[in-house]
Amino acid sequence: MRSKSDEINDAQAQKFAGLLSDPLNPKIGLLFLAIVPPRSAGLPSWFGPRAGPGRWIRGPRVRRVIDRLVGAVLIGLGSEVTAETLSA
Repeated sequence: MRSKSDEINDAQAQKFAGLLSDPLNPKIGLLFLAIVPPRSAGLPSWFGPRAGPGRWIRGPRVRRVIDRLVGAVLIGLGSEVTAETLSA
């Protein structure tokens, strides 16, 4: 039988695990960037609307590389799903 202090310690450990996992989740960072208004007081200028990769990422060479990388990842994921389905 579990004591009341064991239950309290488990609850505290779960809260700590949640607080630790939130900052490590990349979706939380994206949510933060979407919610915080650009050029907020006290934030560096690179955080504003002109921030980001700029023109070079829109160039045809970079787009080709990104398209190929994304295509390779999708093909890999599809192959993994197919192999798992066939082996089951």
